[in-house]
Amino acid sequence: VNNSTLQAEFHNITGHAPKRNWINVPYLKSVRAERKLFDFTVLSYNILADNLLWQNLYLYKSCPPEVLQWDYRRDKIIAELYQANADDIVSLLLGYIGAYEKRYGDRLDGCATFFKASKFKMIKRHRVDYHMDGISLMDRDNVALILMLERQQSTGRHRRSHNTNVTTSTHSSQPSPQICVANTHLLYNPKRGDIKLAQLSKLFAEINQLTSANLAASNINDQGASAKDHDQHSRHCPIILCGDFNSSPTSSIIQFVSEGLLTYFGLNRKVMSGQRKESTRYSDPIGDDCILQRGTLPPWGLNINSKCKYAHQIDPESHHNYDTLFHNLNLTSIYRYHDDYLTTASQAVDFIFYSSNTINACLDTDTDGNRTCSKTAYRIQPVSFLNLYTKEEMSSMQCLPNFQLPSDHIYLLTKLNYLASDTD
Repeated sequence: VNNSTLQAEFHNITGHAPKRNWINVPYLKSVRAERKLFDFTVLSYNILADNLLWQNLYLYKSCPPEVLQWDYRRDKIIAELYQANADDIVSLLLGYIGAYEKRYGDRLDGCATFFKASKFKMIKRHRVDYHMDGISLMDRDNVALILMLERQQSTGRHRRSHNTNVTTSTHSSQPSPQICVANTHLLYNPKRGDIKLAQLSKLFAEINQLTSANLAASNINDQGASAKDHDQHSRHCPIILCGDFNSSPTSSIIQFVSEGLLTYFGLNRKVMSGQRKESTRYSDPIGDDCILQRGTLPPWGLNINSKCKYAHQIDPESHHNYDTLFHNLNLTSIYRYHDDYLTTASQAVDFIFYSSNTINACLDTDTDGNRTCSKTAYRIQPVSFLNLYTKEEMSSMQCLPNFQLPSDHIYLLTKLNYLASDTD
């Protein structure tokens, strides 16, 4: 290798990272006049836990030693957050302050979510453990963190936005709007798509229970409950779901998240996450013994039915015949992934999902214990997102972390509007 080539490679490592640009999201028009209650940003970032870096140092042997030091990476991460100006909701896969839950057992890394105190207040914090003794597929130390946030009240006047069907409002007699923010890091193991689905089934059940319009109604019998019965127990706030799903955008795992349905019977757990691309890395065969059978998911003992909701009682025979998972969270990825886009050096595994449907808020409980629904409906509208790197751009940087990017993942950042409309 000649000296000019070495200088070019060194320049690529120490120079500027490729610029990331904002991509506008097409506006979803509503049949009803809507008003913007507020706007907010969400940033999701797997910042690479320091202890995991040193435990897996062989993965970073091509990185300059100085960029692996935590003091250096920490300062770079803080600088990135300031540059991104993501001061509303920040979702990190390791945290030091704020709402943080470490992984099960003696692990130090975990999930953290921070939010701007002047804009939101936390009304509930909930840990989701994916480790449950004695339950099949629930023996790993991954976790999730769910926060229920409420918009801080402010005073002001209505003003017209550039969209003729949207009015901006800073004051309302209605209760403060809420948002559910969930953050998770699913199992890495590329061969265990079944475990990742089990983890998601529990996470979705917890989100359903926390955001249910009638919490008691979510604990219904699995026997004879139709999809219509389940849909009647609607949520009372929109949802943001962030994290490292260790699954590719075209995988069965992400299909389940985005489409709300996956027939898992007959699928091979070793290829479900879409991570097995380099055959040289996997010497074991993809055999029939890894084909998922009926009744595998959700794991028996979780008291979660096939619609990813908690139930008082699940009939064993019905569970034995489960072959499909459902959920009705109406989750849509804010990012649009193509084969060429990456969030790590080799794959796209990080996501921000949002509930794309309109949700009627439920308010007070009457003397009979019934909840009364507001005449106001809420929804989230993405405005824009910061684009991802292409394979060529990622390759030009030689390695991650590097002198510009302090993690082996890049962060995801989006701007959103929180909209309200009057129902009939």
